[in-house]
Amino acid sequence: MSLHYEEYAPPRAVRDTVSRLWTLSGTPPASPRFELILPDGRPELVVHLGDAFRQRLATGATRVQPRRMVVGQMTGGVAIAPGRRVATIGVRFTPAGLAPLCRVPQSALVDKIADVATLEAPLVQAIAAAAAAAPALDAALAAARAALVRAFAGAAPIDPRIARALACITGRDGMATMAEIADATGATSRWLERHFLRDVGVSPKRFSRLVRFRRVLAALEAAPPGGDVALALDHGFYDQAHFIAEFRAFAGDAPRRFVEQRLTALTRHFVDRPPPGHALS
Repeated sequence: MSLHYEEYAPPRAVRDTVSRLWTLSGTPPASPRFELILPDGRPELVVHLGDAFRQRLATGATRVQPRRMVVGQMTGGVAIAPGRRVATIGVRFTPAGLAPLCRVPQSALVDKIADVATLEAPLVQAIAAAAAAAPALDAALAAARAALVRAFAGAAPIDPRIARALACITGRDGMATMAEIADATGATSRWLERHFLRDVGVSPKRFSRLVRFRRVLAALEAAPPGGDVALALDHGFYDQAHFIAEFRAFAGDAPRRFVEQRLTALTRHFVDRPPPGHALS
């Protein structure tokens, strides 16, 4: 049986902070392989109602992931393999959406997959607990949606200057200059740098690179072989060498080889598709 991935629009009240919810369910092959989940510029809360996934570390060793975990901003791919029974729910926040629920700067969570129980984030713990207590995925989805509305009702809003900066970066497909971002927000470059690390986890320049990477990844799969130079220039890369180096930094492989050999079903599930009734954010 293959794994079934589904995305859902978040409650209207939290659409500034939650990009989408998703579920993954099914029974994988007896010996599932490790597949790569790529960075997309947004943190996530993940709750396994079924078996937890295994993660392959940079050392080559593996570990079992926490059953309730927060995935911070990632700057590289994460190789994971499912357990025997998959029943997982996820909350994908907007780039700064997790920050109002945490007592730690988002920079402390970069490239980390943390057990929810270890975080200074009681509101996140409450959302995870509500989902984990449900008997099945549909009930977990409903519980998570209600818990998100309750959690954000008492949380501080995202700083509007950060929101404007993020809109500028994503609206320009990651190709806006720091001067253009500062002009769009009315904030200085130094202020943006400091508050992006606090609320987004990475600098505006690093986040811009992430946005450009995920845009070019989506375009690359649809582009015919031989068109990579034009694709690179269209997405703001200096030349093909710059494109290959940047792509390799986030995906661990050259662009064309990655698409042809490593873009698996599980990887594709987590490449952006707008959920029903809700624009990509």
